[in-house]
Parts: sequence; C-alpha cells; structure tokens
Amino acid sequence: MPIISAEDKHLTVLNLFTTDTPEKQAKLIEEMTKIVNAAAYEGWMSSTVHSGVDGYGTLNFIQWRSGEDLEKRYAGEEFKHRTLPVFGEITTSIRLMQNEVAHTLTSDALGGKIEIGPDRDDYTVFTLFPVTPEGQDEAVDALGPGQAFLADVPGFRAHVVLKGLRARGLEGSFVISYSQWDSKEAFEVYRDQAPEEQADARKAAVARVRAVVTGEPYLNTYRVVHTRSAARVSPARRTAHGTRTPSDLVPGTRGRRPEGVLVCTRRFGSGGTQAGPVRGATARPHRRRRWRRSPRAAGPGRSARFENPSAQPPRS
Repeated sequence: MPIISAEDKHLTVLNLFTTDTPEKQAKLIEEMTKIVNAAAYEGWMSSTVHSGVDGYGTLNFIQWRSGEDLEKRYAGEEFKHRTLPVFGEITTSIRLMQNEVAHTLTSDALGGKIEIGPDRDDYTVFTLFPVTPEGQDEAVDALGPGQAFLADVPGFRAHVVLKGLRARGLEGSFVISYSQWDSKEAFEVYRDQAPEEQADARKAAVARVRAVVTGEPYLNTYRVVHTRSAARVSPARRTAHGTRTPSDLVPGTRGRRPEGVLVCTRRFGSGGTQAGPVRGATARPHRRRRWRRSPRAAGPGRSARFENPSAQPPRS
C-alpha cells in the first residue's frame, strides 16, 4: 500500500479527470485500472485510483522517482496516441499536476503514517487552490502548519499539503489539499461548523488563504478503488550475476519484473506459478521461456466553498 511522506522527496503526480455521467466515470475507472495494472515504466513507483463521490470524475495519485522519468512517459507513443485520445473522449477536463509533498499531519491514532488504498475506508477530500506565484508558500504554510488544530477534530484522519510544481491543463501556481476522514458525515460536520464556533486558528488560516487565491478552488470527494505499486527489490537478494531471484518479487504483482529485469512465469497444473529472472536479457522484449518444475513456487466535481481544510472564498 503506498505511503505518503514529505521525507521521501520523490515526485507526486495528481491526475484530475472530470466527466458528466456515471457511465463515463465507470469507463474512466476501467481505463485507468488497465493502465495501472500494466504499468512497468522506468521510475514509476505507484498509482492509486480514486472514484468521485460528490462529483463525477476520477483522481489518480501517482508516485514517480523523478520528473525526468515522468517526461519519458509523456513523450512515449502510447501516451500520446492512445492514452490521451481515450481519455479525451470521456472527460470534460484533464489536469495533470506535478507536485512535491510539502506537509503532512495525522491524528494520534495513525501515528504519523499516511497510507492510501482500497482496503481502507477513508472518505477523501481533495481541494485545488489556484494561487498567486508569490503567495504559494504562504498558502502552503496556512494550509499546513497553520491547520495543526485538525489533529483534534473528531473524525479527522490525515491531511497532506502538496506544492504545485508544473501542470498540463492548468495555468498558474497552485496548492493542493488532500485529506482523509472517517466518514462523509464527520467531514461535513467540520465543514459546516458555524463561524462563531470555529477555532481562532481556523479563522486565521481562512484569512491567509483568502488573501492569495486567484480564483474559485475546486473540491471533490473520493473513495479509493484500486492501487498498485512497483516491485521492490532488496539489494541483498541478488545473485552473483547481478539478477534478482524469484523471491524478490512482491506478492500481488503477478510476476511483473523489477525495473531492468525480465521475468518469466509459467502455470503448473496445480495452479501455482514459477517465476524467475531472464539473465542478461534486460534489453530484449518480454517473451515466454521454458522453466523446469521447481519445488519453490510463487504464492499467491464541483467548485469548492473553500473547504477542507480551507477557508471560505473571498467575498466580492
């Protein structure tokens, strides 16, 4: 299950898709799931697909090793001539946003660890704030350290503030708020709290964000429906020839190769699978290869009201 941390320093990409019918949303999820399940891109680490709740659309939370790796994916023929055309037919907007995780906060129950996956029951709230270039750091501070009070709010689980670096389909500077709650009801109680009942720290954060936004924030809520991570390899588990052993494969990846190593799989009559690296074949395309039976078998959308955590929009 992917973990969100400001300490990791890798690139976090949020792909935001909006659409206008439940059928198109279902198609979006289907196409995204296919891409995630087949992902074997250099530098790709994980993808987590979210299904829109209050508004039709999807959110894909993706972790990459670096921006250079992502640009190689964007430059590929598959992305340009298949991925974008397919999504273009079933969406009303596409925003591909590159970010760095600037701040995280959790309730005491989570102990500082933020995970995302379909096995959890998080009610996820996403808010995109367009801000002035000079006000971006102020927004990050107001939405991050300025909202430390969230840890004591009933039903709150975790909060992540992401600083926008660059984007496709979105102009200008931006900051993103991504938070997890026990339930829709818990979030709405917090969101709809009367101004006179709000903590002074919340009011101060509202004023600070209001001063630097340049337009209407976008808010939607989501449930995670699918996630997959790249295989992780222990440096100690390498053979004398520098290849990786079958036991290095992470359960659940169905024999997908670690980066730079081709992996063959073969089904046996018992339903088991034998997997292993193809030595010295890192530059060749994937192909089946015969293996002897071995006793070791691999086992088994809508506009925001300056909400969560946020502020009310500036009044005209």
